[in-house]
Amino acid sequence: MIVYRICNEYEIKEIMKSKSFSNIGNNYTNDKKKNTHNYLQNKKYVHFFKDLSSIYYLNVTKGYYICTYDIPDVLLEESKGIGFYLDREFFKRLEEVCEYAITNDQILFNYLIKVEKINNYIDYEDYIYDNYKANLEVTYEKIKKD
Repeated sequence: MIVYRICNEYEIKEIMKSKSFSNIGNNYTNDKKKNTHNYLQNKKYVHFFKDLSSIYYLNVTKGYYICTYDIPDVLLEESKGIGFYLDREFFKRLEEVCEYAITNDQILFNYLIKVEKINNYIDYEDYIYDNYKANLEVTYEKIKKD
């Protein structure tokens, strides 16, 4: 299944250099006010969104990257949860968003299919009206094998 992630330049450089996720991710503590994930101690997790539109709960700004992954459904299903984010219009109410928290040791470089550099700030309205693509620059795309 296709999933999405926003990441910074350090993360992209590290992934491209090592072709792995061993130095990516963070340790988290369980906080039911933020999400429904059950994090294990001493494990680093990487979060992904089910829908491209969900990245707009975050700051989609210059210097960051939109990464597209194709991760096996089985892995996504066992890491599925709900994140709680402020609404994208008024930033006043919490909305439930489908997301995945996968331990970094389960993610393969082969799952990464595209990296797009964000060259200008993009807001949710830009996405809705399809006015965002000119602000993205593809920096990596997986070669498809027939």
